[in-house]
Amino acid sequence: MRRPPTHPPRRAGSSARSARANSTPAPSASNAAAPLRCFYTDAWCGTFRGLFAKLPGPFKALTRRYHPELPPGKVVGFTLGSILHGSSKRPSENTDALYHHYEAVGKWFATRVASRMKSLPLDPARDCLLAFSTGGARDAGIRQVAKDILRVDQLDPAQVDEEMIREESERWPGWDAIPGKVPQSYYDRLAKEWALADLVIVNSEFSKRAIHKHGVPLEKLAVVPLAYETEGATGTQAEQQPDKPLHVLWLGQSCCAKASPICLKPPDYWRRPAFIFRWPPTWEFQKPPSNPCRPTSTCWARSPATRPSASSAKADVFVLPTISDGFALTQLEAMSFGLPVITTPNCGDVVAHGEDGYIIPIRDPAALAAAIQN
Repeated sequence: MRRPPTHPPRRAGSSARSARANSTPAPSASNAAAPLRCFYTDAWCGTFRGLFAKLPGPFKALTRRYHPELPPGKVVGFTLGSILHGSSKRPSENTDALYHHYEAVGKWFATRVASRMKSLPLDPARDCLLAFSTGGARDAGIRQVAKDILRVDQLDPAQVDEEMIREESERWPGWDAIPGKVPQSYYDRLAKEWALADLVIVNSEFSKRAIHKHGVPLEKLAVVPLAYETEGATGTQAEQQPDKPLHVLWLGQSCCAKASPICLKPPDYWRRPAFIFRWPPTWEFQKPPSNPCRPTSTCWARSPATRPSASSAKADVFVLPTISDGFALTQLEAMSFGLPVITTPNCGDVVAHGEDGYIIPIRDPAALAAAIQN
């Protein structure tokens, strides 16, 4: 932080369900590193998790909103309100409506956090409020209670991200299923959050350069990479046998941002026919006008019971030819299983080129093919 306190800072954490937020590892790490004062979250399932696991829809999803390392007395969840204002009303018809929904949820969340924080005696020398982007940090209530202690974690490269993805969508018509664009009011909201904060945290040098393009001074930006918490056994991959098919793993949604079309170029890009592309259950496959699945690919059916870690254990190499990512935690997950990673510069700085993987240019299927075959 820019004002180092003489005592370890106490953190009042906050989160809001936005397009890409998964908040529990951050407050658990904060609680381990320094005293966590309170964690505010839209939804929490500290009790009755076994019961909710048997229920359908949003109640079952609630069981994932929990972390065993967070003391129950430090967590404030607005769970019922989240169900009423969040996923149950999330529009899907176009991007504009979806992001207006994110704005509305952020305002709703900020109002409740500000109301709870008014009762806390806050000391700018020891306390700080860490809020995720679009979590309502620009609203009046938060400005009053968090003056001079606000840090904003910007989850993605913002408008630079959208512009790059739009360019990619024009190159590959039919891949991005939801029409429309992010409304300017959403980016105006982010800009006000950055202006109010005395520190803007990003997760990669790529994001830092992108947010700086939006006018945030470099001295106000800090890069804090993400960390990966393993959920099961990890290990080292066995040496690839020349006479066996090479299993190439890809994780994520089917969209231009993740460069899905590049992974499925025609077979003449590959000199080695004996490989299998594996698309695990987290991939929500949207078929464009012509079926892109290569004969040598395996498109797995979506199955909530299968974990991505099981996919990693069966793979030989992980590919992430992303166009734009705030970090891409999947890189660390793959590495925890000993997989080499092929990625681009437009994400978190994880790969040491030529040592544990390769960094290739974006929009370059030939470079991807050459890296896979090395």
